[in-house]
Amino acid sequence: MLSAEQLLHSPWALVLSCGGICIAHVVTDTWFRGRFANCRWFSNLSHFLTLGYAVVSACHFFAGIVFLLPYLAENIGNDTLWCGQLPSTAEDAGGWIDWILKVYFWCKLWECMDLITVTLRGYPVIAHFRWHHYTTPIFGYFGWASRSHHGALFLLLNTFMHAMAYVFHSFPSCRVRWLHRCIRSHQNVQLFVGTVTALLAWNMSLKGTPCSPLPHDSPLHWTSYFSDIVPALLFTLYFTLFRIELRDEKKLRYTDE
Repeated sequence: MLSAEQLLHSPWALVLSCGGICIAHVVTDTWFRGRFANCRWFSNLSHFLTLGYAVVSACHFFAGIVFLLPYLAENIGNDTLWCGQLPSTAEDAGGWIDWILKVYFWCKLWECMDLITVTLRGYPVIAHFRWHHYTTPIFGYFGWASRSHHGALFLLLNTFMHAMAYVFHSFPSCRVRWLHRCIRSHQNVQLFVGTVTALLAWNMSLKGTPCSPLPHDSPLHWTSYFSDIVPALLFTLYFTLFRIELRDEKKLRYTDE
């Protein structure tokens, strides 16, 4: 029987988290869709979760600025901006870097509550929203396990975007067109940067310069083989689905006009 720590350091952490999300949503979508469509207390609960995630994302972003950005800034202008590794747990004074990366992974599980609440309220779930939430814990996990520079860079972009997006959805007064455009533009930027930097890191690894090497005796050594290519593939998927979403929105807007 694996302990909680052994489970977190094994592939089962990804299997159980992503598998659990998929199963929970399929069950909800099949038997409980729209069950709380007109329920005021559930609407308030959804609002509370959204606002809470906005606050956590903002705090996470500022923590990243303080503890992660200095390491990235040191490497601006060379390959180690994306092909590098944050200090190890032993070198991490105070454990702040490990805490920021690990909480990012756990927050991805919290973020997946959106998928459940949206379904329970009867709203349609588009492909981008569905597949993003099914798989989003994966790159959060690899970012924590590998401590890669490109993962830390995406973390900063992603937490900033979520802080804006969840504030936008939390307060009707914030639902203005310019903020919506900023969020959409930032989504494009973060996915483009995430894809390109992960592919560059993977290319460096193929040339014999592993970007996120871990000791062979580390329980997370298995992640070294996937820490660049898996995020690159996921970001490419998200970027493609997001562009399709924007195209469909544009078609719908023209139809309405």
